[in-house]
Amino acid sequence: MNTRLFIVVSVTFFLVSCGGGSSSNGQASSVPVSNTFQCLHSPIAKGERLLGMDYLNENEQGSFEENVQRFKQIGGDFTQLHITWSQIESAPNQFVDPDNILASIKHHLETDQLKLVLVVRPIDVTGKTVPDDLTSTRFNAPVMAERFTTLLDYVLSQVGAENILSLHVGNEIDGYDTRDEHQDFWSDYGAFLFAIKLHMQNQYPEIKLGFTATWGGIVNQDKSVEDIFTALLSAVDILGVTYYPIDENFMVRDAASVHSDIDALVQTYPDKPIFLTEVGMPSSGENQSSERAQARFFCEVFKMWDDNQNRIPVMDITRMNDLSLEGAEAAAGPYGLTSVAAIEYLRTLGFRTFSGKGQAKEVWAVITEETNERGW
Repeated sequence: MNTRLFIVVSVTFFLVSCGGGSSSNGQASSVPVSNTFQCLHSPIAKGERLLGMDYLNENEQGSFEENVQRFKQIGGDFTQLHITWSQIESAPNQFVDPDNILASIKHHLETDQLKLVLVVRPIDVTGKTVPDDLTSTRFNAPVMAERFTTLLDYVLSQVGAENILSLHVGNEIDGYDTRDEHQDFWSDYGAFLFAIKLHMQNQYPEIKLGFTATWGGIVNQDKSVEDIFTALLSAVDILGVTYYPIDENFMVRDAASVHSDIDALVQTYPDKPIFLTEVGMPSSGENQSSERAQARFFCEVFKMWDDNQNRIPVMDITRMNDLSLEGAEAAAGPYGLTSVAAIEYLRTLGFRTFSGKGQAKEVWAVITEETNERGW
């Protein structure tokens, strides 16, 4: 089960992708370190690569504007927004912009000259999110693609198609529970994606189309799983992947594993560009992690990216700010997660702490240095 933080656009939205355990007020308790961590790899110039970050969630007393300025100071290129089909299509062919979020994000992108990775979710690890009247309709039915492409036309008119870097139809789809679906579900979904691709090529040829899966769900699996996702890739332009080096108990793995993990990914799916849409590591001791471990991980991440720059043109690192304890518990809800380790995983993915104005963790200095040295 994947447990990343995702954006939900309804009454509110959040994004999605420090030493010891949690303190009594739910804030990160840092383990002091005696020296500053230094990343010693030799950097390679960024070239055509694009860097994104989840910065839409604010810390306790911070502001969105402060988040944006920090992101621009490291030379970032894009952010990411997740919406569900059913949140936008409130009734058949009736569309809404909940809380004016689409118009607001358009204003932000154009004002700050940033791009957007847009994820529209008919399915996700948390379930199916299609309009009620389509709940029992197979994805290969023409009405599904017709309705979805009409939805896309509306969404892109609101956010500005020219602001979109890539469109991902479905998020972490490998985790979607297909037990109640037709036995040919993945074939149906491939037909759905292909119909969308035809529409995008005709109307929005500059936007890259893909879907997103988890690293753990599509790598080092049996051949039948790899065959499913290889077939789906034939209907799109790019493969989106979320990557968090944790085990089934939310304990972090060694930072250096990012190299072999991503090597396995690019070798398994060699035919399409890979967009790493979420890359993150918690810093809580409850996950056998720390601020130092998080910093070391992102040092290795940038080295991995240098080594794979021709295969991975886009990477989004998760995320600028920690969550409050209450925010992490709310984020865990859709996944049915209640363990301390799961909550702490979600809570401490940030590069800055939540309390007050927030304090930079060790990882922020690493990110700042690594981006600067590569020319962002």
